[in-house]
Amino acid sequence: MDATEYPLPLSGIRVLDLSHVLSGPWASQTLGDLGAEVLKIEPPGRGDIFRNSPPHVKDRQGKTAPKETALYLSANRNKKSITLNLSSDEGRNLAKRLAAKSDVVLENFRPGAARRLGLGYEQLASENPGLIYCSISGFGQTGPDASKGGYDAIFQAMSGMMSYTGFPDGTERAGPLRAGPSFCDVNAGMYAAFSIAACLFHRTRTGRGQYIDIGMLDTTLAMISHQAMGYLAAGKDAPRCGNGSAFGAPAGLFPCKDKQVMLSCTQDAPFRRLCTVLGIPEAADDSRYSLFRDRVQNAATLDALLASKTQTWLAADLVKRLDEVEVLVAPVNSTEQAYQEPQVQHRQMLRSVDHPIVGPLSMVASPIRLSDTPISEYAPPPTLGQHTSEVLMEVLGLEAADVQKLFAKGIV
Repeated sequence: MDATEYPLPLSGIRVLDLSHVLSGPWASQTLGDLGAEVLKIEPPGRGDIFRNSPPHVKDRQGKTAPKETALYLSANRNKKSITLNLSSDEGRNLAKRLAAKSDVVLENFRPGAARRLGLGYEQLASENPGLIYCSISGFGQTGPDASKGGYDAIFQAMSGMMSYTGFPDGTERAGPLRAGPSFCDVNAGMYAAFSIAACLFHRTRTGRGQYIDIGMLDTTLAMISHQAMGYLAAGKDAPRCGNGSAFGAPAGLFPCKDKQVMLSCTQDAPFRRLCTVLGIPEAADDSRYSLFRDRVQNAATLDALLASKTQTWLAADLVKRLDEVEVLVAPVNSTEQAYQEPQVQHRQMLRSVDHPIVGPLSMVASPIRLSDTPISEYAPPPTLGQHTSEVLMEVLGLEAADVQKLFAKGIV
């Protein structure tokens, strides 16, 4: 059978997505990429918080699209948008009916909020015992901080991640530094998606659903455990190294004529090849640099020597030459340059979709590569409430006239 004849792994699974911003939508987008039908619930008029977070994109006429932003578009493809006013009894009742016909419910309210709406796990599972219910929150559902909210930077700081991100003490820019992308949100979303998939497999054997409690502080601690183990196992915290490495030298950014390159050449044999390419083969025999431990101790002078040579090269020429001798190196790219890389283009990490408001839209593809069930469908992120009528009529069996009444009353 041809690979395209197999359904995607999660085909037939319905996800009721009550989440917003990034961690929850990232999880549900991953499930949607893998074939699940994702019903994204949004407040009428406002929509997901990310719909109002700049930068906004332009519509087909070049005007600002008020509810279409880069952040929203990044995490909401392969979904259906349904507007529901969950502050109303009718809106909550419709959400309960949708949950009864779903395999998964995903939410990232503060702990207790879903229960107060009548949409908590116990309340929904009583009508749907096979339901898999995933809550993502800042600190998890239990503990002294459970009621607190938080964003990505809070967890970077609290987890210890920022303590070993940044430039070392004694340097001009010393101090902790926040990583730019929202790693903690995306990481929590991936843990949630993986946990949901595991519970779906468990259900095939037991028929039972279960509750998943994902805390962003927990998942951040897990993400950085390879650094934390230095303290846990040896009592020594990971040092801040800037763009360098605590595990060897030379490693870090080096200047070229036009831009910087990232170099990682900590082992003896690649270091010797690097010195040959840069025209300083004698450095590989210098007692300060010939052995791994010596290079670590004399990294500052070594970096200065190498920089004096790399700055005579164009970045592309140096990368090409070092690639030929198997020295690990990469240019420091802008976003535009990253997507011009031949490897990135070969892997088709950009996909074009036709958005109903924006028009042709480039999106970052899923990195998941499956041999028999490749991800090939990329439905554009839905406009606010785009599928409300369709879902209420097809899933819940409402008549068109009933749906129109709900619109008129502001329920949807």
